Amino acid sequence: MLKKVVLFSHNSNLSGAPISISQLARKLPELGYSPLLILPKHGPLEQKLMAWGVAYRVLKRGCAPLDFFKIVRRERPLLVHVNSLVKTWPVIVSRLLGLPVIWHVREHLGSKRFYARIIHALVHRVILISRNQYELLRV
Repeated sequence: MLKKVVLFSHNSNLSGAPISISQLARKLPELGYSPLLILPKHGPLEQKLMAWGVAYRVLKRGCAPLDFFKIVRRERPLLVHVNSLVKTWPVIVSRLLGLPVIWHVREHLGSKRFYARIIHALVHRVILISRNQYELLRV
């Protein structure tokens, strides 16, 4: 039986981060996971997901955090993967539900150690895009 995981994309465009998380969702079944990708709104990424057979849900406008909460609580995943720092509320909602979170930090934080400490306090694992980010988040 495949283990359920929820992945959250901060947007539904055909751009770098959303395509990357979509490709991850596409490959996860080969590794024993059943992914559900959650999108904040309808967009062109949906065509790719349908073509690849990736399960996804689009959040209701105006009540995205509550809708996310309901979906995640109903799905009862093993963990939640959040794909960007752009939207932090999926991390907070997931932690309130007691779920482990993997946060993919794609943004350059410069030398903002404060953000690094918050990230460490909230999540179980962090994926970084550079050695500089690693040095900053190595609190």
